[in-house]
Amino acid sequence: MADGGPTNAARLTWKGGHRFEAATEQGSIAIWSGEDRKSLSPMEAMLSAIAGCMAIDVVDILGKMRKTVSAYAVECEGWRRDELPRKFTRIRLTHRISGPDVDPGSVSRAVELSQSKYCSAMASLDPAIEVENVVAVEVPA
Repeated sequence: MADGGPTNAARLTWKGGHRFEAATEQGSIAIWSGEDRKSLSPMEAMLSAIAGCMAIDVVDILGKMRKTVSAYAVECEGWRRDELPRKFTRIRLTHRISGPDVDPGSVSRAVELSQSKYCSAMASLDPAIEVENVVAVEVPA
């Protein structure tokens, strides 16, 4: 932040009803809320951003540990309160990962480092949100 300006930017364009397109210089996604939607809701986009941010960190950290990842998926679930604003009160991320030398201890350490130190999306959440990480190391076929 040399000049104090923004470090990220996006433009949201209304497409009618509850449909929008979020775009940056790198790409775009549809944001859609309500009935018959065919894309991510804002809250699903938020969960996806958290999962993506953590996954990038975990893969990088495991690489620095010289662990080979052959498959990795993150299932991200969120619980919201009933009253407005319907913010998340709890988030659970299940990290399903495999590799020839990937072990539960290394993955758990990488996940912990991502959550506590590196993941900008996670750090941007309300600290009152309960976050649970589940690690499932799967044996490669």
